[in-house]
Amino acid sequence: MHWKRIRLFATCLLAAVTCCAMLYAHSSKEQDESCQISVRAGESLQAAIDEAAPGAILCLAVGTWEENIVISNSITLRGEAREKTTIRGTEAGYPVIWVQRVSSDKRIEVALEGLHVTEAQGTTCAEFSLHEDHEVCPYGILVEGSAHVRISDCDVSRNRSGIVGVGSPSLVVERCEVRLNDWEGIYVADAAIASITDCQIMQNGFVGIGAADDALVSIVGSTIKENQGDGIGVANYGVAFVSGNTIAQNGWSGVKLIFGATATLDSNRIIANLGFGIALFSGQCYEDELAFVGLVEGSGNWIPGPGDENGNLGGAICPEYPGEPWPEDFLTTSDPQD
Repeated sequence: MHWKRIRLFATCLLAAVTCCAMLYAHSSKEQDESCQISVRAGESLQAAIDEAAPGAILCLAVGTWEENIVISNSITLRGEAREKTTIRGTEAGYPVIWVQRVSSDKRIEVALEGLHVTEAQGTTCAEFSLHEDHEVCPYGILVEGSAHVRISDCDVSRNRSGIVGVGSPSLVVERCEVRLNDWEGIYVADAAIASITDCQIMQNGFVGIGAADDALVSIVGSTIKENQGDGIGVANYGVAFVSGNTIAQNGWSGVKLIFGATATLDSNRIIANLGFGIALFSGQCYEDELAFVGLVEGSGNWIPGPGDENGNLGGAICPEYPGEPWPEDFLTTSDPQD
C-alpha cells in the first residue's frame, strides 16, 4: 500500500476514535450524570462491578481499594479525584485493572475517571493470554480485545508498565499523569489505536510512549520528559501523529523511529534529551542496525543541537538535516510554543 494511502487511512482511524470518545462521553452525561452505584472504601469493588448492569456508573468515594479488578462489561468507574481515590494492586503478576477480552464479537465501552491506579505487585508475568498472544503482567491498566476505553484525569504510577493496549482496542487517554512505572509509561501493540492528549508522561523506567507492530497513536499537547529510555519510540509498522508536545530530558533520544515506522511530527519542542532529539534506529545513526524503510512527515519542530541552549546532547537529528528522509520544513529555529 502506498505511504499516502497508509497515512490517510491512519488519519481516518484516529478521527473515528476521537469522535467515538466524544460521543461516548456526551451520551454518558446525557443518560445520567449521577452515580447509579456508590462504593465505599472497604467494600469489594470487584463485587460491585460483577453485579452492575452493563453501562452502569460506579462512583468510588474517597479512599483506597486494595484489590486487582477485572472488567468484562461496559461500565464507568468514577473516582472523587486522582488525589483522593486509589486502586492498589495486591495479586502478584496481574494488572491492577484488567479490561478483558470476552469474545471476538463483543465490543465493550469502559470509562475510568479520576482514579489513582498504582502498585501492581510483582516483577514477573502471571500468565499467557491465548486470546491475544501476549503475557498478562503487573501493569497499571491492561486493555485487550476490541474494547473502547477512555481514561481521563487519572494517575497511573508505580507499576511495571502504566497503560498497555494489545489486540485491537481503542484507547483515549486525556489529562492523565503516567509516571514512575518500571517500564513503559504507555505501550500499544498489535492493531491497537490510542489517542493521548494533554498528558504528563514522566520518569518511567524505559520508554515514555511506545507503539509497535501495526499500532496507531496520536500524541497531542502532552509533556513526555525524564523517562530513562526514549521519550517516544515507534517500531515495526507503527504509525504516530505527534503534535504540539514537549519532549525533554529523556535518557536516550526524544523520538526514535525503527524499521518501517511512519511518523508525522508538527510543532513539537524536542529539547535537552541525552541522546538525539530525533533519530532513526538504523545503520546511519546506530552501528549494525537495519535500514529504515518508513516515512517521516511534518514541519515546524524545534530540535536544538548540542551547542544550543536546551540542546539535545547526542545531536539534534540523525541522519543530518537537510536530507532524506526529512521534509524540507521539518525544523524551525524558534520555539513553536513561544
